[in-house]
Amino acid sequence: MLTHYMRQWQLKANGAYFFSYASLLQPAWYSGQKALLKISLEEEEQLGGLLMQWWKGNGAARVLQYSGEALLLEWVDGGRSLKQMAENGQDNEATRIICQTANLLHAKRTEPLPQLIDLNDWFYTLFHSREKYGDQFAASMQIARQLLQSATAKKVLHGDLHHENILYSEERGWLAIDPKRLYGEAGFDYANLFCNPTKAVALAPGRLEQQLKIVCSEAPITQQRMLQWIVAWTALSGLWLLDVGEDAFVTLTVNQIALTLLSP
Repeated sequence: MLTHYMRQWQLKANGAYFFSYASLLQPAWYSGQKALLKISLEEEEQLGGLLMQWWKGNGAARVLQYSGEALLLEWVDGGRSLKQMAENGQDNEATRIICQTANLLHAKRTEPLPQLIDLNDWFYTLFHSREKYGDQFAASMQIARQLLQSATAKKVLHGDLHHENILYSEERGWLAIDPKRLYGEAGFDYANLFCNPTKAVALAPGRLEQQLKIVCSEAPITQQRMLQWIVAWTALSGLWLLDVGEDAFVTLTVNQIALTLLSP
């Protein structure tokens, strides 16, 4: 599989290949420029390439070649990291960059939409959580339903926008990678940053409140509605983590903080 695409696109290896979640990654040379070949091992990851193509490099890494399971991206490694910024006293600036990147990705475009997943379908796990978890997520479920029912301007969403899915290019600035290709209200895309990039950062006293102010100054959303999206997202994400036996402490703690802030 790797050899096939290296030959088809006339690539030369630029180091050893390695694996990330559900993907094989091969640094390469392509027509005299550095690139990254990503071969996705799951359908969801493969379809993300459709959205990367649709963005045409506006706020996202540029696609050089695409063929279903294989995606060839421009090389993006400018030596700056949003995670490191957040860990070293620049959390506010990292949040602003995430919001500004999201705003670029959400911008209206004239091209026909790619194949997307509506948020109403994305929240299936939360809406059926009572069967396994009783009323544990009842409040979050109600808030999520209200958000989806009242959504007005729907946009193309990244779906997994956090500190490590935005990379820095010395030539082109901050660029998103690895989208989930969702469709819904923009507020969803800002919620993930409140659980990232680390436990220490996410759960620092007053951190959620501080980043909430920044998000709502950079994005067209009220603090009330943003808190609601944080509740909805963290409940859904927490359920996914619980269902596969992973640690959901940070996510569900952020959920409870947001619920408390929403309480009168």
